[in-house]
Amino acid sequence: MKSSFLNVCRASAVVAAIPFLSGCLGGGPNTSEAARGYPSAASGTISQTTATAQAATLQSAVIPTNLSGNSIYTGLNISFPTPPAFVATIYDDCTTATPATRVDADGDGIKAVMNLSINCTGIRSSGYTYNWVGTNNMRDTDDTNSYGGFAQDFNWIFSHRSDDGTNSENYAHQGSFAYTLSTSVHSYVGLYNYTGTNTYNGTNTNYTGGANFNFTWTDTGTFPSNGTASLQGFYKFNVTENSVVSTYIVRISSTDLTYNSGCSQFYNTGSVTFTDASNNAIKYTYGCTTVTKTYNGTAI
Repeated sequence: MKSSFLNVCRASAVVAAIPFLSGCLGGGPNTSEAARGYPSAASGTISQTTATAQAATLQSAVIPTNLSGNSIYTGLNISFPTPPAFVATIYDDCTTATPATRVDADGDGIKAVMNLSINCTGIRSSGYTYNWVGTNNMRDTDDTNSYGGFAQDFNWIFSHRSDDGTNSENYAHQGSFAYTLSTSVHSYVGLYNYTGTNTYNGTNTNYTGGANFNFTWTDTGTFPSNGTASLQGFYKFNVTENSVVSTYIVRISSTDLTYNSGCSQFYNTGSVTFTDASNNAIKYTYGCTTVTKTYNGTAI
């Protein structure tokens, strides 16, 4: 049911919903989104040393981490900085949900329409001052069917600063996603972009990241038993090496990819490849219980 995936999307727990926003883009990589800052082409050259260090992180971006209730998302979705969930309730009084009466005809926990207006400034908690301003709009794309899907768009700025002034963060997030599902086909599509600055004991670090994806799983029966998968898009991420932050965008593609929920790797056959701007390829070739990782054909 959709409710198991997004049952936290209500005003009193809106922060908890944010990790699910990274998404993927339907219909293939959306190259028209470059002007808006979304990843649309590979950038940067990844060395074999960096590829080895990032191998597990990149693999998690395409492995489903939740299959309960016919919902699915990947490790990529928890890779981005978010307002801390432990202070979620402090935003209640400055977050407004409309319409006042929200309909959920199919009883899946997702409202037909719910628009959140966030105007939280100067919120004090645990030695920090928090600010969170923006919008977060959600809708059930088929409120007559608990399998229909849901969509979301968001645009917000978040910051916090410690009372002693030594630690602070400032982030801007924007994007949209849609999750379409039936008993057999699940498609997760969307755009995501963030920029931010972290200050720790006087040292400033700038971050940027995002996603532009199309992940589709097509089952031979009822998802998630077994079937074929198509993964494509772009992933933008940061790597800190020797106190220097580097940003890369890689193209994700899959070849002859199948899955089986009984397999320890989830994917059963085929491969997923992350390719940088210099055509260096980090490739994962799957067996039911094994995965081989290579960088330009060399094991890593």
